[in-house]
Amino acid sequence: MYSLDINFLKDRHLQEDLKTGTSIPADSDNSVSSSSRVPLLAGIAVMLILPLAALGFSWQTSRRNQDLQQGIQEIEGQIQQLNAQDQQLDSLRSQLEQSNAQTQAYASIFNQIRPLSSTLQEVTELIPAGVQLNSLTLNSDEVILSGVGRTYDDVNNFLLLVQESPYFAKDATQLSSSSLSVADSNQGLSLPDDVTVELPEVVSYNIRTRFSGTPASELLEKFSSQGAVGLVTRIRTLEREGAITR
Repeated sequence: MYSLDINFLKDRHLQEDLKTGTSIPADSDNSVSSSSRVPLLAGIAVMLILPLAALGFSWQTSRRNQDLQQGIQEIEGQIQQLNAQDQQLDSLRSQLEQSNAQTQAYASIFNQIRPLSSTLQEVTELIPAGVQLNSLTLNSDEVILSGVGRTYDDVNNFLLLVQESPYFAKDATQLSSSSLSVADSNQGLSLPDDVTVELPEVVSYNIRTRFSGTPASELLEKFSSQGAVGLVTRIRTLEREGAITR
């Protein structure tokens, strides 16, 4: 036999709900269940997305660091190459400076040379009438001219001509000594026993001077006229190369 239980209290609540218009949706349990799943799904999504995002950021950062490191290595390599090139340039500059210094030293020597042949020719051209040159002595850069003159005026005239010569330094040219003496007889002259020759008095002199600071490059025309062709050629070659400038 079946028994039928009727809960009138429940029916009563149902009837009251019907009277008041309150309805209970049939899928209310489903709605509650779906709403409770949303935070769970969101949490799962966050748990999945955050590690992936962190992993992606870490990969990008690592890749960026690798690119930066490679760029730094390339720049350092270029700096090393530039440093090596700078060292080569410094070495070349040093060699060039040494070469220029040597060239200037040689040029300076040639530019101060006074050929002996030209010096003798210059002094010969300066000697006035009434003056005789017996010796020319070179002592380093000092020049000593010795001889005799008929009078003091003749010797003094020769001194002035030496002072005006571009070969010699005017301020350093002076008459260091002068004295009257009897002229030497000509030893090669044969005279009769009854013939006597009275030799005149002459002025013995010593003139001391020094070569002037006038560059040889400014005396090329004089050197050329006096036959110093070798020196003229060397100086003109140095001028073409720029080692000597006027």
